[in-house]
Amino acid sequence: GDVFGPQLELVAYAMQKDNFFFRNAAGFNVVDGETDHLGVEASWTVPLGKDFTWSGEWSLSEQTYAFDDPSSGIVDGLEVDSAPTTLCTMRVDYAGDRWDAGLEWRHVGAYFTNPSNTQDYPGHDIFVARAGVQASEAVRVFARIDNLLDERYADRADFAFGNERYFPGRPRTLFVGLTAGF
Repeated sequence: GDVFGPQLELVAYAMQKDNFFFRNAAGFNVVDGETDHLGVEASWTVPLGKDFTWSGEWSLSEQTYAFDDPSSGIVDGLEVDSAPTTLCTMRVDYAGDRWDAGLEWRHVGAYFTNPSNTQDYPGHDIFVARAGVQASEAVRVFARIDNLLDERYADRADFAFGNERYFPGRPRTLFVGLTAGF
């Protein structure tokens, strides 16, 4: 219900990271790496009448290299690879007396997959549906469908050993469960 009303949290951050060690695309350890990070994040919950709620999280960031490493293709000011600029999750949920259901959108924005910013992953959007019913005082049955539209996407994408690498995300998948109390 509408007990607490709308809630919003905003956070901004700035960070400079110095003297970190990492393994470059050629498999060599690099010392004295530096990066700069700026971002803003928001999370919210908004009651939509008696039984519905809209909620989510959103982030926008700029994450850049702050040094040069020619052997890795890193140039001061380029974006850090594998760091999406935008991430977002939004949900609309219904919670009745016995039934609950929801639809969720998960967004991962585009990002570069190599330090020299010449290869990229376009990002993806995935939808999740869920529902549950309180079958009795002690038993709840629920189901969830991940990747509702059966999109092809990568949980992670990068560029290594001269090739694009994609770690595939799960295809449309149904989960069914039962909880029982004693």
